[in-house]
Amino acid sequence: MAFAVAATAAEDKVLLESLKIGGTEVKNVRVKDVTPTHVTVYYDGGASQLKREDLPPELKKLYPYNAEEAAVFEKKQAEQRKKNTEETRKRQEQLSQERKAALQKQELTIQAKLSELQRELDKLNREMDPMRAKAQGKKRSAARQELDMARDKKRELIRSIDEQKDMLAKVRKQLN
Repeated sequence: MAFAVAATAAEDKVLLESLKIGGTEVKNVRVKDVTPTHVTVYYDGGASQLKREDLPPELKKLYPYNAEEAAVFEKKQAEQRKKNTEETRKRQEQLSQERKAALQKQELTIQAKLSELQRELDKLNREMDPMRAKAQGKKRSAARQELDMARDKKRELIRSIDEQKDMLAKVRKQLN
């Protein structure tokens, strides 16, 4: 197996003409990332992250495994993951609280609109009783037209009330 080392002082990147990784020979191997636990290599057609303790002999000479250094690194990695997880949990909790507050505000707005529409419907129903009496038996009168317009308005109010009730149900479902 031919191998050549081409490392620069600035990068400490190694180029191997060929390397056997897990029974497969790969060409033009470049070391791209080195940690106390792993070495990441790129080669023609792919890349691999190799455990330092399982490196092929050519790389093991250049990147020997140090158990103490690896343990310290893994401990720091675990602490960082724990910190990231906690930060993510806090962000999610805050977003959840903000979403809940927005939904509660929306619920109050819908309830207020629903109450307003219901009051308007109740008022219209009270106004329609005298209109019915006035329009009774008068098919093409102004009183009949006024009653028909009131009925149209009543239908529109009922439709609006139903829409608000549907929206309220959806908001309440999201809150639960």
